[in-house]
Amino acid sequence: MATTMTSGDGMRRRGFTLIELLVVLAIIATLLSLAMPQYFRQQDKARETVLRHNLVTLRKALDDYRDDRGKSPESLDELVQRRYLRELPLDPLTTGATAGCSSARPRAALPTCTAARPARRMTGPTMQAGDRHSRGSVYIGALVALAILGVMLSQFGVLWATQDRRAREADLLAHGNEIRRAIGAYYDANPAGQYPKRLDELVLDPRQPVVARYLRRAWRDPLPKGGEWGIVPGPDNGIVGVYSQAPGTPLRVGSFTPANAGFADKGSYQEWIFVHQPEAN
Repeated sequence: MATTMTSGDGMRRRGFTLIELLVVLAIIATLLSLAMPQYFRQQDKARETVLRHNLVTLRKALDDYRDDRGKSPESLDELVQRRYLRELPLDPLTTGATAGCSSARPRAALPTCTAARPARRMTGPTMQAGDRHSRGSVYIGALVALAILGVMLSQFGVLWATQDRRAREADLLAHGNEIRRAIGAYYDANPAGQYPKRLDELVLDPRQPVVARYLRRAWRDPLPKGGEWGIVPGPDNGIVGVYSQAPGTPLRVGSFTPANAGFADKGSYQEWIFVHQPEAN
């Protein structure tokens, strides 16, 4: 007689599902998409600050040179040669180009002297190619890092799933052995020998005038997709054993206890049959 075994709500939930891992990856990608533009804006502000400082330094050096010599230098390198500058500042908006300035302008126009990069930025869209290349490299690096993280999470998920499966197999052995022991205790409690017709009778024996329990609770098959226990029928429609109906091949193939020695090298969980064998008289 087939029977159902009620389940407690205390069964642990182990591991992460693929959906959960994908959600984590989506959250990380969203955070990166929000953080990257802010990072680039701060980077541009820092470059502009350095540019302003460099222009002020160049302007002061040009003014000092004109005051001392009565003329503008023929090139910016002359400012370094005559010790007005330690070295020519680099344009922070490019990949290291030196700042440029026209020496033919009169002194009144010297404050308008600018680095070569800003002038190119105002004349056309090709000036920001270096910035686009830099930002593209950072985006590519972020995507590569995200891909690596995804691979690591997937490998972690496989490892976690394996450990979860081993733990569930251990629970299956523990619960199956306990049900088999309870069936034996139920059988021995009657001098004539009688097997339970429902697994619920192992939790509360209806034959006894006093409360008699052989199981603390009605365990459920701990394996995924296991559902109800498979029933091994016995005499008088009694239950002599149970087994898992979950699909799949067991990870564990050896090192079983003597009572479960027959489980070694089995090809499916349904071959792990927990059956009570009455002692021969």
